[in-house]
Amino acid sequence: MTDQHDDLDRRLAEDLIAATEHLTHTDTSCLATLLQSRRESLSTTGDSPDTDPVHETPFLHPNSRGRRSPRFWPSVAAALIVVSGVIGAVILANSRPSQRVSTNPGGSSNNTGPKDAPEPSTGFEVLGQGWHEIDLGPVPRGAVYSTTWYHGRLIVAASDFTARGDLGWTTALWSYDPGVGEWTELPAPDLNSIEITAAGDHLVAVGVEPTDEINYPPWMVLDHWATWTDGDSEWTARGEIPRSPQLVAAGVSPVGPDGANLLIWTGNELLDFTQGSVLSPATGATRPLVLPDNLVDFGDLLSSEPVFTGTKVVWPSPSGRQGLAWSLSGDEFWTIPAQPNGGTDASGWSHLTTRVFAVAGSAVVLDSYPGNEPRTSGVRVTRVDPDTGTETPLDPIENLPVPGCIAGAVTSEDRLLVVPCASNDRAGTPLVLRDGKWSETVQVPDAKTMTVASRSVTLTTAGNSVVLFSSLVPGDWLHTDRSTDEWKPRAAVWVPG
Repeated sequence: MTDQHDDLDRRLAEDLIAATEHLTHTDTSCLATLLQSRRESLSTTGDSPDTDPVHETPFLHPNSRGRRSPRFWPSVAAALIVVSGVIGAVILANSRPSQRVSTNPGGSSNNTGPKDAPEPSTGFEVLGQGWHEIDLGPVPRGAVYSTTWYHGRLIVAASDFTARGDLGWTTALWSYDPGVGEWTELPAPDLNSIEITAAGDHLVAVGVEPTDEINYPPWMVLDHWATWTDGDSEWTARGEIPRSPQLVAAGVSPVGPDGANLLIWTGNELLDFTQGSVLSPATGATRPLVLPDNLVDFGDLLSSEPVFTGTKVVWPSPSGRQGLAWSLSGDEFWTIPAQPNGGTDASGWSHLTTRVFAVAGSAVVLDSYPGNEPRTSGVRVTRVDPDTGTETPLDPIENLPVPGCIAGAVTSEDRLLVVPCASNDRAGTPLVLRDGKWSETVQVPDAKTMTVASRSVTLTTAGNSVVLFSSLVPGDWLHTDRSTDEWKPRAAVWVPG
């Protein structure tokens, strides 16, 4: 075991030196992604690469069991870039999920009610309008976090690397009731590196089976799932999530901009676009998600992400080509027509990140650009009609403190809140999109500490409010001393006026 640790330390040191060789002060949020790409290259070739991997669309190597690598493609996946004409993008990966929750409006559930479920709290509206910092109390510091909103409570899953003395990951879950301001520990599933999402009356966790082997980083292929409802004493293991034959044939697994599984709850089923499966939380049944056989023709979608608009799931193209849409049950799909010259950039410059949100029944696409000429550090904003594919330009977001670094979430009142990452000397003003117009809101508490780019910033819809959860970026789990305040997670809630 000592030899394994020594070898791991040596390889990590080599990775840190090589991965940071070309970084500037605005690139620090990409460090974890660079390390993942190098680790994937090492695991597949057995050699140390001479150069860093090129920045490519976020997909997983099909054979990288136990390692998430959002920017490494096998040769067949690389062909998708050539065929589809996709320009590679730097992705702020593994900031941990909330996007898959915050882009999904709620929906009625056909599931039976939970056993002995407590009455939902009144939500964060009791705090009044504006931003409010939340005391995270017992939530362990230095972990990797996933958050969701369930039965009027904020649920936080903490995947902790230190609890077993650096021998592996442990999982703990906590709930916060804003009505009484108290935290409660919940049962945890027998899975590691979990991501959680609310699916009607159920909580769903996707993760990896525990192992006694030397610990691996948190960016793993999440291929098992479990469910829980209020009143259960333990989670129900649901087994392995089958992979779609189309994704197996293509050799890729889509992930979100934060490296998370693409999970969409429609009110009927949970669609897992990363594994290409439809999950039924009430019964534990799984079936294939219907996907086109000619995935190569839709390769440009892979730098975007699907969202639920309230009536259908849409996956708009960031390049103005054909998009896709699915029924609520995931058993039918159709194409969204492409618009002439839609989504193209006359300057020819690639964008840094693409985020997609469902706002008032439409898909709103945010393309962030790097801070070099001819593009300034801003965001192009486009509304896409999910039925016709028609694209309508909206007012852009200008002059981000950190190029490409934003977090966003939609409240149930169809407001899109966007929070820019802060640099060491400047914090961006949070913006709200409503009825196609942007307006400024008040600054996040202690924004330069809470939203600085060296931390991961995720937003989670919480009733009519939005919770900002901030922690150090994945990759910093390499440190073992988490006694200082810099490791403490931070959280705040925004209550609309």
